[in-house]
Amino acid sequence: MSGLPINGRISRGFRGGAPRPCDKAQWRGGVPAANLPAMESPVTPLAIVTDFCAAWDRLDWDAIHAHLAENLLYHNVPMAPVAGLAAFKAFYAAFPVTEAAFEIHHIAANGPVVMTERTDRFRLGETTIVIRVMGVFEIGNGKIAVWRDYFDLAEFSRQMPTELA
Repeated sequence: MSGLPINGRISRGFRGGAPRPCDKAQWRGGVPAANLPAMESPVTPLAIVTDFCAAWDRLDWDAIHAHLAENLLYHNVPMAPVAGLAAFKAFYAAFPVTEAAFEIHHIAANGPVVMTERTDRFRLGETTIVIRVMGVFEIGNGKIAVWRDYFDLAEFSRQMPTELA
């Protein structure tokens, strides 16, 4: 098996191969965040983000909020940024999510920065929204201080219920 040299070592790739194309109904690659192996230390940036994504899988708002810094900068990059934990709570109060899942395909950390390639699913009433996301998390003092998600706004908007669009 061949791989790409990385820092003098050979990378053998990821288990399961690369993510496959998806449609709105189903993604066939990746791993639910709750099923990722536990990290060696619960305070590493990678462990913080993995646990945060797993809290979304449970839609555990208390755990979600506990991972976020009071001075959070949350930016869905095609939209305007949201500053502060209170503003984040207000943002999601207007987005009535009844179920969620963050399916992590790849995750990498470099110091306090963690990047995730994900497929996020949100249930709003009878509507399920499925979007492909590249997320960047910056950890400070054990909490997520900056969270940026990059995604296709048109893909997201096409799936929104008309009463929320």
